[in-house]
Amino acid sequence: MIRMVQRGEADMAFIGLTISEKSAIAVDFSIPIGALGLSLEKSLRKTTGNTHTKNKQFGDLLEDPVAIIISKIVTKIFLGSLPYVRVKIFDDYLGVWDVVINLRKRFCCRERLNDVLYGIVSGGLYDKWINDIAFRDKLHERLEEKQEEPELQLTLMDIKMVLFALLVGYALALLAFLAEVLIPKYFDIFCS
Repeated sequence: MIRMVQRGEADMAFIGLTISEKSAIAVDFSIPIGALGLSLEKSLRKTTGNTHTKNKQFGDLLEDPVAIIISKIVTKIFLGSLPYVRVKIFDDYLGVWDVVINLRKRFCCRERLNDVLYGIVSGGLYDKWINDIAFRDKLHERLEEKQEEPELQLTLMDIKMVLFALLVGYALALLAFLAEVLIPKYFDIFCS
């Protein structure tokens, strides 16, 4: 892709490329659109040597305690976004690679492209787009998931306080009724 941009066969290319002095000689870069960071915590690093088959779903790997080193954007797309994701995503990074658009040297619209990209990124449209894709891709799975709530049976110990309050209320009501019937009329403060 870099060669195509360098030869003038393409004006821009969107590929994963580390910004280095060598690549900066061949092409120009736009402003960073985002960053691909690989999340990693030292205490969870473990070499298992296991690879998953192509037919196995990515989410099935997460049934056992496992550490997966991928970027946060890929995690959002494959596993969903908060609050629906059921994995811990660490805030520290193994490395950060800027996502940029590679441009042909002396590309005519570089400043305008950078202005548009800056507006998209600073306005949150790029993050919203990633979150919308993650939500859309996982919505169907969430709707098919059966939400099972545990059935709880009430015992006498659970409702004894309610029964006690009910009996006290009945006793007070009976006392009020008897007081109205048995107390003479001249004690009635509301008589005129």
